[in-house]
Amino acid sequence: MLDPTLPLPHKVITDGTRLRQILWNLISNAVKFTQQGQVTVRVRYDEGDVLHFDVEDSGIGIPQDEQDKIFAMYYQVKDSHGGKPATGTGIGLAVSRRLAKNMGGDITVSSQPGKGSVFTLTVHAPAVAEEVEDTLEENDMPLPALHVLLVEDIELNVIVARSVLEKLGNSVDVAMTGKAALEMFTPGEYDLLLLDIQLPDMTGLDISRELTRRYAREELPPLVALTANVLKDKKEYLDAGMDDVLSKPLSVPALTAMIKKYWDTRNEEESTVTSEESSKSQALLDIPMLEQYIELVGPKLITDGLAGVREMMPGLLKHPGGPT
Repeated sequence: MLDPTLPLPHKVITDGTRLRQILWNLISNAVKFTQQGQVTVRVRYDEGDVLHFDVEDSGIGIPQDEQDKIFAMYYQVKDSHGGKPATGTGIGLAVSRRLAKNMGGDITVSSQPGKGSVFTLTVHAPAVAEEVEDTLEENDMPLPALHVLLVEDIELNVIVARSVLEKLGNSVDVAMTGKAALEMFTPGEYDLLLLDIQLPDMTGLDISRELTRRYAREELPPLVALTANVLKDKKEYLDAGMDDVLSKPLSVPALTAMIKKYWDTRNEEESTVTSEESSKSQALLDIPMLEQYIELVGPKLITDGLAGVREMMPGLLKHPGGPT
């Protein structure tokens, strides 16, 4: 239920994709933990150019000793019996809070076990004067918010890819094995599938072949390979039923071009060229991309990931056909 406190400004200046991503995370969590009752979203605006969103649920609630922990990376709230945690990678609230702070706001929580929770999001959002509204162009409209199934088994790659996807306003479910991906997929549930090629139990090509065997083409969303092996013949992916290929690490420009290619026919030709040029001009060390990842997931995760790669490197050099 939406409960706005009027008046609200007609338009504000803020990062719309990040705001949608944060609200999606908060509302999704509220729905997930509310078996009975309702979820209410209240919005108000104050004279300090601040938008306030209260996402209130009547769910299981969060114990006091867990309320400071829920914003830590990977922390997952347990169920009402202290048992199995919620599904997912556990990074939604941590990333959402970091994004909120980057937008001049924050996320706080108040909760009572058994009575529900209220998550309050604030963002700095100056109102747009009416005379300025007419100058905003239709071409500035944001990309569609997609529901994406990300199939990837390496945790750092999950964090980076999910952060890039959510930066563009998408919601993400994660499967870390091919078996899990096939079990999770239902026609109409996802707008896009990103398939890592090397998985513990099968390849992304195997997943694509199985999906195209089970379902008619019109029942499937775009199936996109996600791989570090950009030199591999693209025809092999297409022959397996895939629609496109993106290189790892996933970048905002490449993902944007791909989304426009399939969801914005006006920009299809331009997007295809952009995607191809992006692949050809990719440097060994992409400084802007590295800065983007540091902003999205924080420097510690990047340095931890580099340390992990350093430890894995001797084995990868001995067995060059390792994970991608």
